[in-house]
Amino acid sequence: MEPDEACDKLRMTLKVLGSFKSHYFAYKAASAAECPDNPWRFQNSLIFGRLDTFLERCADIMELQSTCVQFGKLERVEVGGTKGKNLTSAIKQVHADFLTAQEKFRQITYDVMDVGAPGFEADFHTFREVVRELEHRLGALIMQAFDDCTTLSSTFKLLESFEGLLERDAIAAEVAKKHKDMVDSFAADVAEVHELFMSNKAWPVLSKNAPPHSGAVQWVRGLMERLQEPMGKLQSMDASVQEMPAFKAAQHSYEAVMAEMQQYEKALVQDWCSQVDTTSESKLHQPLLQFHEDSTADLPLLAVNFDPALVRLLRETKYFLLLKIEVPGSASDIFQHADKYRQQIASLDLMVTLYNKLQRTILPVERPLVSAKLDAAEPALQRGLEELVWANDGIDTYIKETLEIVKELDGILTTIKDNVANTLDLLRTFERNLMFDRKEGKVYTFDELSDSSASLISQRHNEMRDAGKEIGKLLSSSNRVLKVSKASPAWKAYVDYVSDMVISGFASAITHTTQYLQQQLDPEILAKSGAGPLLEVELELATPDMVWKPELTGSAKGSLQALVQKWLMSFLEVGGLIKRLDTGEGSYAKELEEDYEVAAELDQVLGITLASIRSCEDFKGQYMKYDYLWKQDLNQTLQDFLEANGTKNADGSREDPPLSKFEEQIQKYKAIGQEVASLPGSATVGFIKISAKPLKSSLSTWASKWVYLFTRYLQDKVVNSIGELYSFMDGADSTLARKVLGEGGDEEGAEAPAQHAVEEDAEADSAEKKAAKQAEYRRALYDMLSCMRDVRKRSDRTDAMFDPLKDTAAMLHGFGIQLGDNVLKQLESAEFKWKGLKKKMLNRREQLAALQQAEAVEIRRQSDAFAERVDDYRK
Repeated sequence: MEPDEACDKLRMTLKVLGSFKSHYFAYKAASAAECPDNPWRFQNSLIFGRLDTFLERCADIMELQSTCVQFGKLERVEVGGTKGKNLTSAIKQVHADFLTAQEKFRQITYDVMDVGAPGFEADFHTFREVVRELEHRLGALIMQAFDDCTTLSSTFKLLESFEGLLERDAIAAEVAKKHKDMVDSFAADVAEVHELFMSNKAWPVLSKNAPPHSGAVQWVRGLMERLQEPMGKLQSMDASVQEMPAFKAAQHSYEAVMAEMQQYEKALVQDWCSQVDTTSESKLHQPLLQFHEDSTADLPLLAVNFDPALVRLLRETKYFLLLKIEVPGSASDIFQHADKYRQQIASLDLMVTLYNKLQRTILPVERPLVSAKLDAAEPALQRGLEELVWANDGIDTYIKETLEIVKELDGILTTIKDNVANTLDLLRTFERNLMFDRKEGKVYTFDELSDSSASLISQRHNEMRDAGKEIGKLLSSSNRVLKVSKASPAWKAYVDYVSDMVISGFASAITHTTQYLQQQLDPEILAKSGAGPLLEVELELATPDMVWKPELTGSAKGSLQALVQKWLMSFLEVGGLIKRLDTGEGSYAKELEEDYEVAAELDQVLGITLASIRSCEDFKGQYMKYDYLWKQDLNQTLQDFLEANGTKNADGSREDPPLSKFEEQIQKYKAIGQEVASLPGSATVGFIKISAKPLKSSLSTWASKWVYLFTRYLQDKVVNSIGELYSFMDGADSTLARKVLGEGGDEEGAEAPAQHAVEEDAEADSAEKKAAKQAEYRRALYDMLSCMRDVRKRSDRTDAMFDPLKDTAAMLHGFGIQLGDNVLKQLESAEFKWKGLKKKMLNRREQLAALQQAEAVEIRRQSDAFAERVDDYRK
């Protein structure tokens, strides 16, 4: 059972039992009075002894449950102020300690309502001792919180949060110590309020938008309420407080200040009432409308003519009634119609607002279109300016009819202006949705740039066609609303106005696109923004020319210049996407082409493009100085080199140029190759990123070809010279090793004559075979003689060739060109083998000297014999 419920039931129990005893004693007194000879002689202790004991137990349990209820409130107590957090925590701890004691008491096993149960007195005494200790702790905490309060209001709020507990003796004793401080604080508040009142009563502090008189009353009542609440709290405290001299002095000051503020309030109300009669009736006979203070002859503006004094009267009346202050009858009568005036003012405000907006926003080209309706509205508005006053009947009807006229006029003008605004929105869309776009940081190839731009331009053109159709619909909508003839001069002028807007919109779309395009093309803008190049091109060698991929100049499809020109033409083509609004045929292409700003922007884009192309050509120029590498004929150049630097021998043959000349040429072209390698492989020129790697590779290859031309010639020279020498030496060695007449196993001596050898052979072979063998020996002899002649003939030249060939091989090795191992071995042994051949030739010559001499004699004999036959023939 909850403590509150237990307290209620115990209270009922005590009331019933107390009533029982009261009735008993009442009847006992009545019996004594009515029957003095036979009164009730029952002993009270015998009748009520156990009942009194039970009542005492109920009172104890009632005290216990009340204590639980009071201390239970501590769970929700929150103390403010600078020490609030610590004090709140300490109070929570007091509550926790109480719950511990409460729970301990609940653990008893006997029935606490049983007056005969042993142990209750001891347990209840222990519980009381704990509660008493907690009361002292709580009283100390309350005093600390009291000292931390800065205002009397916060002090009372603190005490209210401990309501019920303050009646406990220990806590009440602590609080009583602060009564003097509370009274002093109240006295200080009274003095402060009085000072505020005296210093501000001439110009009271009003709430926002508060009327002056009722606002001042509200202000002074606020000051009074500030004192009334704490005064009521102090008066509700025990009598000891009210008997304090300080309280009596504060009470006297309070009553004086309150009387003064009440008198001030009364004076305010009387002052306002005296002004009401002079405000009410005369102001209601003013016209409904008046000219606005900013109105001029060219710009007639209206304003609602509800006098501000009437507005103040209505507001003052409203707030005085809310403050439950009686107002004069005339003010009350006017206030009864306040809602009607409010509605009329609101409607008139709307009407003049619409009319003034119309006058301020209508354009000269629009005024002729609505002139008839403007003329119809003027008489109605004139009535409000001159005839109708607030006191008239039929004001609502007038406002309704005139408002309808003005609303209709405003609706027409709003529609055509909205249509114009929608037209402008459609056109401004193309200032945002440009006809050129670039993904952030992307560097395009030519094909990517061409395809993406063509796709986007096509998309934008379709959108502009659709926008043109929508603009035509909006213009038709304006015509239907205005209900004017399309042949009227006013409508034609309006169509020209919209046409100029369309031309301006398309021109703006072009300039916005070209300006964005310039940001992607202009080198200075790109440098400031840190953006990368837009397009990547390659510089390649396509013999016999150095070419761009794609081409940069020219009007042919596929060149950069042609692509940019195509873009610019596409931008201008937007003028042909929408039919003319005035004639319904043709387009606005001519107007856009003649637009100076558009032309200037397009020329700027083309100029930036051509400037970048020229810079690219300048970059190309540093490679063009090497054009001879591929333009000159390699073989012809080599022949020219050999003829220019070689020497001519006496026999008509030519000697190759010195090895140093070859080395000079090889070094030259190697240096060119290094120069080419050091050239930039890529560069950023404006919005163009140039990749020259293919060209560098080609030039390096050509430089290598020139190096190879001379090194290959020398390499072939070494290989061919060694090969030819070894071929000659092998042939000569084979020739010198052949047998001649008189040599071999059947020889009898070298000195024997040839005829003798023939005779010996004839013995073994036939005459025919002898003749063939003799011819063979003779051929061998002639071959050896020819071989010896050839060796002698090339001896000097061959003797001088070995060192140059070795130097050539060494130079080629220095350039990283390796001859074959076989060639190197032959070169090393060639000189020794040549010397061996010459020695063999000399030995062989000595061996063949006799045969050579005999052959010479035979030749002489044959020559003489032939001469004799010739002579005989001649005879």
